[in-house]
Amino acid sequence: MVLLRKKRERFFLLSIVCGLTLVSCLFFLVSDKKEAIAEEGMTTKVVIHYRPSEDRKGEDSSIWAWPLNGGGNEYDFEGGDAFGKYAVINLAGQHDQVGFLVKSAESWNYQTADQFIDTASGLAHVWLDEEEHLSYAPPAEEVAPQTKKMTVNLHYYRSGNDYEGWNVWHWIDGKDGQQAEFAAEDSYGKTATFDLEDAEGFSKLNFIIRKGTPDNEWQEKDGDSDRSVYVIEGQDTMDIWVMENDALIYNHPEFIVKDQRIKKASIETMQEINISLAKKERLADITPEDIVLTNEHGTLAITEVTAAEDELANQFTVKTVEPLDLQTAYDIQVKELAPVLVGIGAVVRTPEFDEEYFYDGTLGQNYTPEKTDFTLWAPTAKTVELVLYDGQEENSPEKETVLMDKGEKGTFTTVLNGDQHGTVYTYRLTFPDGTVNESTDPYATSAIVNGNRSVVLNPDSTRIQSFERMPAFSSPVDAIIYETHIRDLSIAADSGIQHKGKFLGVIEAGTKNEQGQPTGLDYIKSLGVTHVQFLPMYDYQTVDESAPDVPQYNWGYDPKNYNVPEGSYSTDGATRFLISA
Repeated sequence: MVLLRKKRERFFLLSIVCGLTLVSCLFFLVSDKKEAIAEEGMTTKVVIHYRPSEDRKGEDSSIWAWPLNGGGNEYDFEGGDAFGKYAVINLAGQHDQVGFLVKSAESWNYQTADQFIDTASGLAHVWLDEEEHLSYAPPAEEVAPQTKKMTVNLHYYRSGNDYEGWNVWHWIDGKDGQQAEFAAEDSYGKTATFDLEDAEGFSKLNFIIRKGTPDNEWQEKDGDSDRSVYVIEGQDTMDIWVMENDALIYNHPEFIVKDQRIKKASIETMQEINISLAKKERLADITPEDIVLTNEHGTLAITEVTAAEDELANQFTVKTVEPLDLQTAYDIQVKELAPVLVGIGAVVRTPEFDEEYFYDGTLGQNYTPEKTDFTLWAPTAKTVELVLYDGQEENSPEKETVLMDKGEKGTFTTVLNGDQHGTVYTYRLTFPDGTVNESTDPYATSAIVNGNRSVVLNPDSTRIQSFERMPAFSSPVDAIIYETHIRDLSIAADSGIQHKGKFLGVIEAGTKNEQGQPTGLDYIKSLGVTHVQFLPMYDYQTVDESAPDVPQYNWGYDPKNYNVPEGSYSTDGATRFLISA
């Protein structure tokens, strides 16, 4: 029997629309996570100082923090200082940016706006005041964190391994400076160890790395400015890493880029490529002649190189003479640096992209008993294959692959002759950078159990021949709207509902609990409700539909197939056949 998910909603929807209007379901997109570079023992450290407003000083609060494009966690404030309270947060891995907000502890009754911290060095101190102003320094030294004694291990790297004569000149505010030698060596470079002490307390370490000779202690200075780093309240040990000609102070050596390279290149508009370098360069030092952009047809002409900063920058925009072909692979090289493959960036959100690739034809499968047309919109793919399977089980093997033809406006098309009702398929997309993704049909209305493969559907097999809608509702202000969840509505053990947690359980009439009170839909109607809003009932990811007897629960805000009903709500999620009334 065909595994048709569409069929299972037929009887359910017919009954619902006769009595109630389905108002809406909320759809949330799930973002892809950017993987952090996770080295053993490597963390991104942020020290967040927070001063609440007067009316919130007595409240128990916490911090919700997350790496950019990553998941968040709650962190307690661990102490107080002259500014307010603070938390030291260590996030595993390397993250260029960390977001945070302050919230009510263990609840969301109150929260600040989202804040974002630059953590490219792996170490950042920030101060958030009662007006939610964020800064990388305390508003006054009097409210800075304090410690009285601290041992510092300062690790230093020079690319030429020329450490002769170099030393550290360090001081704390209000005290004379002292010299420390690079007396030890490790796999990173040289290390200077020294102690800082002040009975009255100090808030930061200041230092200069300099080169001296017998005649001149200040013959040369590394960098244009002094370096400083704030302490954590009561801190007794500090390990920091620095590199020649780099003003940043790092939390871990793996954060440091010793050699220049192209980190990433992406197409941002139809004629612009963004290049991200590991280390900053002067804009004046990179000209169009320094950029080599190639594809399978040859070299493309460059007209301009720009950057947001006039001086040092590590983000550059390269403009091409001709529009770029998103279905072609490009390599880009800057001077003598190794070339990298150009990826797809924000170009897909530009008006030029819409003008070039907007498609208003039919997408998905178009079924007739004689043939089925397949159309997929994939303007950034190089090739697309239609993958057919020998069966409707999750592990059924591949039967055949069909290379699809390039159509207009970024589409790929193919035709399968004959009656394809019940055919199981996916799309296999190959992108210019060699990446291969396999996907269900985003426009499919039927899928196998757990939704990892789509199914061709004869729409006549699920079409409702006739039904009556409720009368038009002429006065929206009189609506009484009830929000519920398919599973919640009928799952109670004493609900008297036969199909607990299922679509059919929602529409069972005449059900009562052990006290003789109405349950389910009857209960909602008894309240005088005019409209029902259901939480998501499209196919979502996190419930295993092949194990219906295992207790599982989800609100449904993790969509997998938008146009396919959720299988765990089906009376028989494995066979998906219509249960007649």
